[in-house]
Amino acid sequence: MPHEERNNQGNSAGSKLLLSRQRGASSPFVVQVEEKCEDCGGSGYDWGSLSSMEPDECPGCHGSGTQIVRRDYLAEALKIAGGRSAMTPRREHLEAVIQHCRALVEVVMAMPVVR
Repeated sequence: MPHEERNNQGNSAGSKLLLSRQRGASSPFVVQVEEKCEDCGGSGYDWGSLSSMEPDECPGCHGSGTQIVRRDYLAEALKIAGGRSAMTPRREHLEAVIQHCRALVEVVMAMPVVR
């Protein structure tokens, strides 16, 4: 499972919508995204409730069908590359790796030449 933290706030926007970058996060590759609720599949209902005619609202998303998820794309990309994750690489993973490599090159190029 990807590195993520669940926050059960109900928003009605579409799945996988990029919301905002984390302020003060330890990594610039950490973002909050809105995804379909894993518990109910985005329906907003708890299909394990006793009444099939009037199912209860999902305890995971409180009926909204979505959840706010904290994602660290660089950490996920490194797990995928190391074979420790079965996730399919996405564009965000590649962008995070490229940005990280550019930052490393910038630091190396700024080092003084030692002779």
